[in-house]
Amino acid sequence: MRITAKTDIGNGRAENQDNYRALQYPGDLTWAVVCDGMGGAKSGQTASRIGVELLRDAAEKQLETLPEKQEKEFLLASIQGANRKIYERSLADSAMSGMGTTVVQAVVRGGVAHFAHMGDSRAYLFHLDQLQQITRDHSYVQEMVDSGKLSAEEAERHPKKNLITRAMGVSAAALAEYTACPVKSGDILLICTDGLSNTLPLQTMQDILRKTQFFDMADRLVEQALQEGAQDNITALLIGIEPTEA
Repeated sequence: MRITAKTDIGNGRAENQDNYRALQYPGDLTWAVVCDGMGGAKSGQTASRIGVELLRDAAEKQLETLPEKQEKEFLLASIQGANRKIYERSLADSAMSGMGTTVVQAVVRGGVAHFAHMGDSRAYLFHLDQLQQITRDHSYVQEMVDSGKLSAEEAERHPKKNLITRAMGVSAAALAEYTACPVKSGDILLICTDGLSNTLPLQTMQDILRKTQFFDMADRLVEQALQEGAQDNITALLIGIEPTEA
């Protein structure tokens, strides 16, 4: 598999509170995570950094020996552990009170992409030139869409679009959501923060992926978001699925 990524502070922020990491293992095993911190001062940046570091440590210790069919358990348990430690840090330091971070953690193996997420950072699948959102936002607006109170089009313009209902580290209980999708050779997984998805319509992102060479995709997505005036931090991480070697 191939990996490319890009993060940028955006046009309206004093610091970048996004963080990401990715690991490739022998065979067809790949792990990745993207976090978008929330909180005043440096606390959002701290939450996303700690979250990424803890999840990376868990992946480094467990993934190579993790039996197949246990990806869901690993993803949910590692997020639960990271959630607890970020929450405890926020209780121990008043300057960090209320900090948290969105998270999308992925394990790709054996023709399946496994995800666990909290918040409104997203995972997409680009298959046969079509881009499809895989994760479901944990947000006030998404709940209104789910209940039929808002259309998807109205949600895009709603003033409370950025109000999320779940985040890693804001409470003792971790409520990550698991989802999975099959992947084939030639597919691309896109994991991104809302600085990208709130700025570029799905059609625009899809067009960029159709027209761009793989290792230029992250740069091109971020560049376009900046051109469109993105105020928030922007992160795009892409995983290209390749044939498994015999």
